[in-house]
Amino acid sequence: MDWGSWCCFGANIIFAGGLRGVGDTTFLSRAALVLNWVFFIPCTILLTQVFDLGQTGAWIAFSSLIVLQGLTNALRYIIYKWTSAQSKNVPISEVTSVHV
Repeated sequence: MDWGSWCCFGANIIFAGGLRGVGDTTFLSRAALVLNWVFFIPCTILLTQVFDLGQTGAWIAFSSLIVLQGLTNALRYIIYKWTSAQSKNVPISEVTSVHV
């Protein structure tokens, strides 16, 4: 993977973590489902079988998937309505229970 893919990979982790933190997990799962089935699998087949690029084609498709996921999650993170985000009220005793 090149440096652009690594930067998008890091951005993907950061933005996805932020969205998971506010409970926007439905978007993450739907985006992953669509990008993997609509983009990654056909692109991998196209590059490896049709253009006969072999493993190089598979890695190009994978790097492209990482870039698209990073951009998709970044866009969602930027346009997310943070004023409507609500935290869950869980008593401290339930969160920090220690079993000894």
